[in-house]
Amino acid sequence: KSYQPNVYHTLNDYFVVEIEDIPKDYGSLKLHFNYKDSKNGDDDSNRSGDLYVSAVGKNIDKNLTPQSKKTYYRDSYIYLKNRLEKEIEDKKRDIKYNKENIHSIKKENKKLDANDPILSKKEQRQTQSTIDDNNSSIESSKENISHDKKAIKEKQKNKENVEKVINDL
Repeated sequence: KSYQPNVYHTLNDYFVVEIEDIPKDYGSLKLHFNYKDSKNGDDDSNRSGDLYVSAVGKNIDKNLTPQSKKTYYRDSYIYLKNRLEKEIEDKKRDIKYNKENIHSIKKENKKLDANDPILSKKEQRQTQSTIDDNNSSIESSKENISHDKKAIKEKQKNKENVEKVINDL
């Protein structure tokens, strides 16, 4: 049986499909989409696709009721806020990893001495090469930290803007 859904496009990557009067014992749904795709450079490239939703073996709340458009928008912005918070935490974890990496490489470099008289000329060159590679890794990690800090500031600002929208809804 075909149902006429209400579709709410609340964000670029978030939408709500509201379908009423589906039998409570349904097993699965097929959602067919026609949409415009402007990623390929064609402003009016029409595409279609299907999304299959199965209720078999899943704990699905079959007593949901339609919500207001405002509620759907609020839910989508809460989703966006949570996603931004996760991205901020991921960046903080990356910064911590890079700081630990810098610390361990500096420790390793302290143990290396390219001018050690015990080493052969070849071993001295290899040691110097290792030190140079380590220094390059340190600089790369520092750049990553700087980039991640800027990304955190931007994501934090976006999160604050999203929180304002949520509060206004």
